[in-house]
Amino acid sequence: SYRPRKKRSLARVALRVAAVVVPALLVGAISFLLLTRGVTDSTGISAADTWIVTGVGEQRFVTLPDSSRTWLNSNSSLAYNAQGFEQERRLTLTGEAFFDVRSDREHPFRVGTKNMDVEVLGTRFGVREYENDASGEVTLAEGSVEVSAGDKRLVLVPDQRFTYDVASRDVKVETVDAASESSWRTAALNLSGVTVGEALERVAQYY
Repeated sequence: SYRPRKKRSLARVALRVAAVVVPALLVGAISFLLLTRGVTDSTGISAADTWIVTGVGEQRFVTLPDSSRTWLNSNSSLAYNAQGFEQERRLTLTGEAFFDVRSDREHPFRVGTKNMDVEVLGTRFGVREYENDASGEVTLAEGSVEVSAGDKRLVLVPDQRFTYDVASRDVKVETVDAASESSWRTAALNLSGVTVGEALERVAQYY
């Protein structure tokens, strides 16, 4: 009869849709877990309720709950607790981001990566440490920041870049053009002052 055929037809359509949608959801979930694994660090975040994630070649601009602003670079993740964020401004970063922090002397703003911690009151700075990077970097554009890595703790002034070598635990501070260091926010990839190997890694993270 007509109705059974219609039901069978709808069932076939549903199966075809499921065959496309379910694998896509699985791939997305697996990619998310791979990108954001290991985000609990010395910032003290154990169960973040908000995640910002970018794919390869993607960038995102986000206004945080305290009105601070952040630009998240390609293939990166940012985690924080939105509830109560203005009282405890803590974030965990894997990848690269630039922060424009609203000044609040009573509530320091802290960013943690796998090997570094950055604490500020109100300033503009960039942080870079991808999951398998040989080093982590913090570059200050304005104000001041305190950076901790291993047993080292330093305060930066504008146009300084802090580099932490993960293997040797050595720290290097050098003068740079902070504006150029964060030029990726305008889709310009800055490769000045990096080795050929580092340049290839950065191009792969973008494309």
